[in-house]
Amino acid sequence: MTDSFFISIAIIVVLVLLPAYVVGLITSSYKKNREEKENLPSGNPSNDDEDTAGNVSNAEREPMQILISSLRELNADYKVDRLKDGDEVIYFTFQAENFSLQVSPDCYFCHMIDPVWYSFDVSDFNELALVKRVINDMNWVSPLNVVYTKSSDEKLYEINTTYNLFVDDSIPYPSYLYKVINDFFITKNTFFRMLAEEHGKEVSDKE
Repeated sequence: MTDSFFISIAIIVVLVLLPAYVVGLITSSYKKNREEKENLPSGNPSNDDEDTAGNVSNAEREPMQILISSLRELNADYKVDRLKDGDEVIYFTFQAENFSLQVSPDCYFCHMIDPVWYSFDVSDFNELALVKRVINDMNWVSPLNVVYTKSSDEKLYEINTTYNLFVDDSIPYPSYLYKVINDFFITKNTFFRMLAEEHGKEVSDKE
């Protein structure tokens, strides 16, 4: 394996460890906040308690509110569609890249997708073999998931990136969303670099 391959793997390892650490802090903070809320006394609050409860209520936002507010702060163009099952999907564009976020009621995890940023003909078995190799290497260590699927007409293989995004006010949004979006760009660039290396090795083997 080439030095550039190990450099690519090292980059992906960093992407794994940092989000895992952040998610650990997020989960711990979220559980602590929930426990504190469950231990609040019941009954009619005093005036002081009313002020405190009002502040807590105002601070708490639903995932959809957090995401919309964050996208506005990032100056991203977006639109929202409601699905038949009650979920909502945010389609947004950031730095000329299209993304989607599927938000479910009462769920703090949202499915984030960077759809179809590379495609090739289903009859190109050689390209499929190289793409599979690259995706397997990346998904082994990457916090994001690179997948290939067939297009609706089944004439193309399409490459997408997905991630389960945790959304809660205990997380520093929009900076965390910006970091995750940046991870999508890094993953995409890493894929193309590793695929180019695979093509280069293939040419060298034929010479």
